[in-house]
Amino acid sequence: MSRVEHLRWRIAALIDRLPGQCWAKVADWPLGHRRWPWARIDDVCRRDAARCGGCYCGRLRRDGAQ
Repeated sequence: MSRVEHLRWRIAALIDRLPGQCWAKVADWPLGHRRWPWARIDDVCRRDAARCGGCYCGRLRRDGAQ
């Protein structure tokens, strides 16, 4: 892993510590997607959580959901 890749993953991990960030979207940035790494939990995450009991990254969960 290059220094730049390592730095990108480190920045993504720090951003993930902020409340309200969606790891699944934050992780797109170090993987090479050309978008800003700031990825707030949005309506898609909330709809998935309401329908399935939790969003993809696990940030949002209904009580009792696996």
